[in-house]
Amino acid sequence: MPTGGSIYVFIDSTAHHILIKIKDEGVGIGEEHVKRLGERFFTTKHNGNGLSLMVRFI
Repeated sequence: MPTGGSIYVFIDSTAHHILIKIKDEGVGIGEEHVKRLGERFFTTKHNGNGLSLMVRFI
């Protein structure tokens, strides 16, 4: 968020699951990058080394 903003973290749990939601006020992720979010080491930075965003949908 180059111009500032807030990040919100919401946590909920049950006996078997923990749900973590993260919301920010940023500009969002471009459609061309969304499909690559789970890809290992994906980054948009020129000299970056992305750690990836691993998401499991149930």
